[in-house]
Amino acid sequence: MADGRLSRRQALALGLAVFSLAGLLSFFYHYLDDRAWGRLGTAPSRALDEFTAAYTAGLLFILVLKLVRRYPLRRGAWRKPLAIYLAALPLFSVAHTTLMLISRDTLSPLLGLGRYNYGDLWYRFPMEFANQITIYSMMIGTVWLTDLYRDNRRRELAAARLQEELARAQLANLRLQLQPHFLFNTLNTISAVMYEDVERADAMLARLSELLRHSLAEASPAGEVPLARELETSRLYLDIMQARFEGRLRVGYAVAPEAEAALVPHFLLQPLLENAIRHGGGEEGGEIAVVARREGEALVLEVVDGGGGASATNAGASAGFGIGLSNTSQRLERLYGDRHGFQAGARPEGGFAVRMSLPFRTAMVGAGPCAAAPRVPLVLTPTWGPRGPKPALRFAGAAPHSLPGGGPPCGITTTPEPEAGSGDPGSQPFAPVLPAGKAARPPREATP
Repeated sequence: MADGRLSRRQALALGLAVFSLAGLLSFFYHYLDDRAWGRLGTAPSRALDEFTAAYTAGLLFILVLKLVRRYPLRRGAWRKPLAIYLAALPLFSVAHTTLMLISRDTLSPLLGLGRYNYGDLWYRFPMEFANQITIYSMMIGTVWLTDLYRDNRRRELAAARLQEELARAQLANLRLQLQPHFLFNTLNTISAVMYEDVERADAMLARLSELLRHSLAEASPAGEVPLARELETSRLYLDIMQARFEGRLRVGYAVAPEAEAALVPHFLLQPLLENAIRHGGGEEGGEIAVVARREGEALVLEVVDGGGGASATNAGASAGFGIGLSNTSQRLERLYGDRHGFQAGARPEGGFAVRMSLPFRTAMVGAGPCAAAPRVPLVLTPTWGPRGPKPALRFAGAAPHSLPGGGPPCGITTTPEPEAGSGDPGSQPFAPVLPAGKAARPPREATP
């Protein structure tokens, strides 16, 4: 039953059960009628009559099934099939009455009931014809309704498949919009250092090659990958950016171990990180934090930069939603509908924050590179820069845990505390990510 149809054996078993039940019900009806009139000892003869009538009708049902499917009733084309059904009705009646006569004549002596008397056949055939009109009509109606349901079901499944393929095509189109945009910006970044430091540009091109291989890697049918793999892809992009800014860009991850196996859309973080780099510090580099944790049945992802405040640039990015942010929002809407949340905007305290909430669904993968990282409180503390107070991401305790291969740490890179007398007025620490438009919260724990 691969496509919802019964196998031949299953269909035969079902037909036998249906016609056996019909024969049994008819037997009880006539036998109890005999008892009501005081006629005793009629059970064997009634059983012979009703079960032979049911089983011979079952044999003819196979022919009726083929007839209805050969000439189906359709809207706008029903006259010819209906005429064929009416022409076949007398043949069905004669065949059914004849089969009942033959089967009863054969079985009655074998069952010890003597020779079967069918009466005067000149009257028997017309008498049976009135009853067989109902049987024949019920057979045609059953086949027609069954096929109608099956055809409607097939159309619904085909429409669902087309809708799914359309959604996948839309997701693929959104992802393809990102790749040329990202590639242009990355190549532009590499060209900026090509004539200043050839070795550094060569290393950036090698990272770009590896990143492109990751971006073209196969994902699930829905375009999802485990978060651990998405973090690895983002690390390759950030390696290029860190080489561009020569250490002025500081990036950290605070990823809960249980979040690494969660499925996320492939290439989800790159446009958000690119946005954070562009609006978070520009040529000065800046600090970026990526936070991932599980909250009940949701995976919460946050990308925050420590930019110089709610500037006109950040405010415009928040209001306008450029290619990266709008594309990400549309992808999440296509994939998850109302089961996701997406917030982005400038933070009054400084910087820009993007917060996403996705359905938590895990993939069967091993622990990611951040699984063994120590749990370290993550805070964002303003420091005194050349243009005044500037938020800086730092750990409140132990040193960050680095990824294998020298990638970004699994926590935020420590920002040196300002020396005494530097003019830093000091301030209260605050949490790394706040949804747009919300007030500041006390510091919270983030588990790498």
